[in-house]
Amino acid sequence: MNDYSFATFQVGTANKFAFMVAKAVAENPAGLYNPLFIYGCSGLGKTHLLRAIEAYMKTANPQAITRYSKCATLIESLVKAEKSKSTESFVRSFQSIDLLLIDDMHVLLGKMATQGKISEIIELCVNAGHQVVMSSTEDPGGTPSIHWSMHNTFDKGLYADVQRPDAELTRKIVIQKSRLAGLELSDSQVDLISRLDFDNIRLIEGLINWIAANAAPGPVVSSSLIAEALEYMRIYCR
Repeated sequence: MNDYSFATFQVGTANKFAFMVAKAVAENPAGLYNPLFIYGCSGLGKTHLLRAIEAYMKTANPQAITRYSKCATLIESLVKAEKSKSTESFVRSFQSIDLLLIDDMHVLLGKMATQGKISEIIELCVNAGHQVVMSSTEDPGGTPSIHWSMHNTFDKGLYADVQRPDAELTRKIVIQKSRLAGLELSDSQVDLISRLDFDNIRLIEGLINWIAANAAPGPVVSSSLIAEALEYMRIYCR
């Protein structure tokens, strides 16, 4: 089970800004950046940050009402409400939510009519003094296929991007994931892995999982297995 918290989020140059503003929002919801929009390619920790905000807020205020939803799920619920002619009550139901988290907003691209309704929900929450945090693989500021109302809503808040992990961040993640997998990698082995240019964090996790699955019983990993793993990963890494 994933531990989505700020404590388990590895911070580096590639994601430091997004981490800082996410933590600031968690500590002072609806007081700073509202809405907050985190964007970047898949597998870079956007969902982790959204869930970390939720976890922090629930710990600080157990009575807080939070809602995390994939954007596709939110769209499905909206379509059902439209079919049952209960769209207005569905939108109003968000007035009671203290923290609304919407993941994968990029699925809205090109869906102009739906964007208008989602924008209405976000505006409702923001105007009621509730925090909204969203994520997307696309930069909303540079995407033309977004309804003007959504641009107006987003521009009231803050955009924060997460980028591909550099060697420094990769090293931190390799050490963290190897410990979780029960592996003991030497400094030189960690260095070898960190030299690869990973597109995203999931590839790092996949590599560590592969090493753990193929390692001999015990935490120590042979140099030959590391070499084999690196050769395998070079297919996916630049």
